[in-house]
Parts: sequence; structure tokens; C-alpha cells
Amino acid sequence: MQNLTISEWHPNNALAQNTVSFDYFSFFTGVIVALIGVALTIAWDKYKSIKQEKNSLITIAHELETNISELEDNKQTILQELNVLADKKIIVKPLVRLNSDFSSFLTMNCPSIFKNQATLLEEMRKITKLTNEINETIQSRENYRVNNGAMTNYNNRIQIYDEILQNSILRLEMLMPDFVKKIKAHIS
Repeated sequence: MQNLTISEWHPNNALAQNTVSFDYFSFFTGVIVALIGVALTIAWDKYKSIKQEKNSLITIAHELETNISELEDNKQTILQELNVLADKKIIVKPLVRLNSDFSSFLTMNCPSIFKNQATLLEEMRKITKLTNEINETIQSRENYRVNNGAMTNYNNRIQIYDEILQNSILRLEMLMPDFVKKIKAHIS
């Protein structure tokens, strides 16, 4: 590197002007690159959030479809049992509890569809509430079925449980298919 004197660093000196101009160019290049980086980061985050929201909706729809299938199986078991209770017989097959994890997706990452449509969120709350009620009734029924088979009023009590479950299953079956269709409409 060449040693320059103070007089050579004068503003009119061509070398000094080129150095200063080059620093401005570097600065503006750095700013532009940083802005492009910020824009790409924002775009990537937006893409990830859309993908995460879509995956949440797919998971919710899948769990609800699984519940619809489980409801049908439980309904068939209850009907079989109601038919044999009059003959003092029982069905050994236990009822299956429903999936209730779908509601946790709303607390972890609430998809915008629920934020924008209050009626959809209300439907989800009703489905969650009914699912929890059915699960509690199934649990209570199974505890009674396993521990009280020798009771004289066993068949009457199981019949009451079965009728309660039939009613709750009917209400849930009325809500879930339309709700799943609405969710699937927002996935694509």
C-alpha cells in the first residue's frame, strides 16, 4: 500500500473521492441485500404458517373422521346390546372412547378459519363438548359394566347408559359431517 500524505487526502484528490464513492456503494449494496434477506424471511415464514395451518386442518378433519367411524361402531354395539338386554344377556365388547385431541390444535395454533368465522369456532366447541360428554359416559358405563355385573339392576342401569349414549351420539353425528366438509373446503 502506498503511503499518502495529508495533502494527498484532500477532498479534491481523485483517489479519496473514489474511496468515498466506493463506501457508499458498499453501504447501499449491504442495505439492499439485507432488505432482500428480510423479504425472503417474511415470505418463508408466511409459507410455513400457511403450510402449518393446512396441516392442522388436515389433522383435525382426520381425527373427526376417525370419530365418525368410532361413533358408528359404538352405535352398532349399543343397538346389539339393547336387543339382548331383555334376555338378560350382555355384550362383552367395550365401547371405544372418542379422540378428543383435535381441540388441542386450536389452543396450540388456531387456524385463521376459526378466527375469521365465529360460527365455525362455536361448532367446534359444541363438538368438543359432546365428545367429552360421550367419553365420560363411556368411561362411567365401562366402570359400571366391569365392576357391577352381579347387581340385580345391572341390565336396567346399562340400558339407561346405552340410551344416554344413543342420544349423545345422535347429536354428535348431526354436527360432525357438515363440520368436516367445511374444514376440508378450506384445506384446498
